[in-house]
Amino acid sequence: MDDSIRNYIGRNIRAIRLKESLTQQQLADACALSKGMISKVENGAVVPAIATLQKIATVLHVKVAELIESTNQVPSVMTVNPFGDMSRFILTQMGYWMYNPAVGLTDVTSQPIMVIANEGEVKPHLVCHPGEEYIFIYNGEMNFTVADQSYLLRSGDSLFFQGTQPHGISSVNGFVHYVDVLVGKSLEESGTVPQATLIRTKRRTEESNPEASQD
Repeated sequence: MDDSIRNYIGRNIRAIRLKESLTQQQLADACALSKGMISKVENGAVVPAIATLQKIATVLHVKVAELIESTNQVPSVMTVNPFGDMSRFILTQMGYWMYNPAVGLTDVTSQPIMVIANEGEVKPHLVCHPGEEYIFIYNGEMNFTVADQSYLLRSGDSLFFQGTQPHGISSVNGFVHYVDVLVGKSLEESGTVPQATLIRTKRRTEESNPEASQD
């Protein structure tokens, strides 16, 4: 992992915090974190989990992209599959690895993150944050919890839910590669977003209900 990635996340957070005239303690209190954790993040000692970055961004009145970017705004970004190159990912405090495929895009309402998680490395956790979240499993398998519901997610499955509900990885079966999209604009007022929606691949649906595949 390139240490510069870890460092510019910390520098961005510190610069925006000072612009907002907040002390480390004030930012920590608003995010329900310790001052020591904020200090470690700003000094590049640790990379916060995705949900923690979302909390920090909300308190600082910016998008997550503005915390994890080091380049200027660009019109579009193409990413060649990064899952085979671990050097492009950064390790978070929760034990999973993340990569931002939208480098250079900051004026957006959603933030995609590509994640690698391995069995035995991820710390089981539940987090909450504003907005919605969408997960698509590229490869592998994991158990993911939203509120009091646990979902077994495999290749091709996806899950959409309100980020304000407690959620997080329960366990990983071997490994999992997935795309996690944080949506900043809440649709809750319109009543169009269910608490959690699980979308299975056609193959998985037929496996769980053989009669459904018979004409």
